[in-house]
Amino acid sequence: MKQFVVDFETYYSKADGIGVTDQGILNYARTQDAYMVSVVGHNSEWVGTIAEARQQFPDSFWADPGNEFWAANANFDETFARKYWPVHPAGWQCLLDLAAGQQLPKSVGDVARVVLNHKVDKSLRAGMNGVRYETLPEDQKKGLVEYCLNDAKIEWELLKKLRPISTTEKRVAAHTRMTNLRGIMVDYDLIQRDRERLLAYRDDYEKRIPWRDDYAMTGRKGLAVWAQAEGVTLPESLAKGDDECLEMASKDPKLAAMLDILRKYKKANSLLEKIRAIVDRTTPDSVMPMELRYCGARHTRRWSSAGVNIQNLDKAPFTLDDTGYSIWPRKWLIARPGKIFLMPDFAQIEPRALAWATRNTELLDLVRKGFVIYEAAARIAGLWSGDVPLKKGNPALYTAMKPREIGLGYRMGAQRYMETAASYGIKMDLEQAEKEKTEWRARNPKIVQFWAQMDRELRTSLMKDRILDIQMPTGDHMKLFHLTSWVKKVLNEDTGKPEMRSSISGASVYGDPYGHDSLRANIHGGTITENICQRLSRDITAEKVLALEDAGLPVVFHSHDEAIMEVDMGRQAEAEAAATEIMTTSPAWCPDLPIGIDCKFSPHYTK
Repeated sequence: MKQFVVDFETYYSKADGIGVTDQGILNYARTQDAYMVSVVGHNSEWVGTIAEARQQFPDSFWADPGNEFWAANANFDETFARKYWPVHPAGWQCLLDLAAGQQLPKSVGDVARVVLNHKVDKSLRAGMNGVRYETLPEDQKKGLVEYCLNDAKIEWELLKKLRPISTTEKRVAAHTRMTNLRGIMVDYDLIQRDRERLLAYRDDYEKRIPWRDDYAMTGRKGLAVWAQAEGVTLPESLAKGDDECLEMASKDPKLAAMLDILRKYKKANSLLEKIRAIVDRTTPDSVMPMELRYCGARHTRRWSSAGVNIQNLDKAPFTLDDTGYSIWPRKWLIARPGKIFLMPDFAQIEPRALAWATRNTELLDLVRKGFVIYEAAARIAGLWSGDVPLKKGNPALYTAMKPREIGLGYRMGAQRYMETAASYGIKMDLEQAEKEKTEWRARNPKIVQFWAQMDRELRTSLMKDRILDIQMPTGDHMKLFHLTSWVKKVLNEDTGKPEMRSSISGASVYGDPYGHDSLRANIHGGTITENICQRLSRDITAEKVLALEDAGLPVVFHSHDEAIMEVDMGRQAEAEAAATEIMTTSPAWCPDLPIGIDCKFSPHYTK
């Protein structure tokens, strides 16, 4: 196989909203042209304009199945290549996905810094913002040509240096790129109706902000001026769930009313911005390409999402006051004509993964008998022995079991457990939280021992090479790099008070010890256990996504532990049966892990 790195250079203008970040790859490639392309690889080190490239590389070059094409961002460069040479063999390879699978940084420049010890100067590319290549003087054109070729040569060096990822992970990365380009259909008419309603709603609330003409409407300064004039005392934090804010608002109607105005104004603005992002990316045939990122979280390999974050759309509709009109972004995503969404969701996959990792056979045996894991745990603890399902017989206990099994399983302290329970509507004081934590740990010695084992491995890794390397059941590895021991003031999760304590931090990205997406502070056996369970759940999801696609059940996208498929109307039962068979079959690397799913159908994305 002859390999080539391909790198296109294209016009962009941040001020005019022209670029892949604003328009999405399909609209950007449809409306803009590349002005230069570099091809470096097997017997090739070439750069030139698109017209020159068409002469240098005929259709037969791109259609040759013996050629393998690589790019830093494969979807970007492949889309432009297909614009000028429509016939291609299926599937380009992505350099940044290859790096992601090895827990390396997200940009070519940073990967080159780490792998090649080479600093990439991007200033020339940044200087092309809003500048057309054809308007440059000849000396600047020559400089740009050298820059473009050098970029491709660096990418070629990286390709030769980076290790291959497993066949499965290579397929997962390719599937992620394919689904991004395949995109999802949006209900454009509904979006426009919602937009009109939101504009009127936002304008109404804007008029209620007294300082709108003098200060930033959502800024603290204007609010402070208003508060002083009205004799209102402001809380330190305006966060909706902040205890001090809640208490002060409950005692001061003026403060409560103003906070309500600001929050509704902000929410309307947020939804309008989401609409703008979707509309800008949506093609004339109402398809929005996606930007799911393979191994977005490097160590757990969970996907993240850029652009329009479809993995984090509101779980519930937003109702416009007393009008009864609700806006729910999930309803903007719809199945294509003649199709319907089939949405299976893994049932309690992380608590099951925890039970499997810690060899809790008693709990897993009850799950195999059909008990939901929260009820199974309640029965083992002697908290429930009824003849009817716990969820029906004692809904309050069923709800209470969720934060226990999810949170306490990852060594949550009493303070944090109390806060987590509150998010489920369960009120308790710190003393009660401490009592439940202690009792839970006494009932789950295998999990406590697993935490201790992870603590030992962490300390050993810190003293050895500062890399925690855990081999997963799939044969792949999960690593944390740049381990460092600190003595600093941290929050005691049991008391909720700060104290001086030795703590270990690390990074999920090699070569990026302090990056926002990389730094992992206060690592301990419980957090490592959580990461292992997240990785197990992700690896199961990835394997099942590939199997569903292979079975002719197109996975439009996946969000956390659910897959969203488009299936034919009229064949729902057949599709559900096939999907259930695939998704509940345990992987070969964890054959004794029972897997359950809950399925639903809908013409639009829903919870």
